Amino acid sequence: MTGSRSAAPRPTATARNPDGVPDRVTVLYDARCGVCRLTVRALARLDWRHRLGFVPLQRFVASTSDDPTARALMRSLHVRDGAGRWFSGGQAALKVAAAVPMLVPISILGRLPGMRGPVEAAYQLIADNRQAIGRLLRIG
Repeated sequence: MTGSRSAAPRPTATARNPDGVPDRVTVLYDARCGVCRLTVRALARLDWRHRLGFVPLQRFVASTSDDPTARALMRSLHVRDGAGRWFSGGQAALKVAAAVPMLVPISILGRLPGMRGPVEAAYQLIADNRQAIGRLLRIG
């Protein structure tokens, strides 16, 4: 049987979502941190749906009063979703996990009732020790 199927409409680009990809998450990372760079490379490989965008926090310029300060960016991971909402720390890590199919189970578990405290504690443990972890893994 021949016939034409109409193609699905392409996503529309907006100022908050310049490439038109729904559910896009922009990850601000410390380009001077070896663990952070290694994590970005691993996430980029796992992100076959192309939902993550990576921006070195050293290049980020705040453009609205809602944008995090440079000091806040250095303290913890920050991500911005396609709607322009900011997330930090463990909640930011869960947003990243939700965007990567292989990591979705982590995101689901991390959002269960009572998990916010443990997620933040685990994130903070890693963040506070990223330099030591980098030395242990011999990455600069």
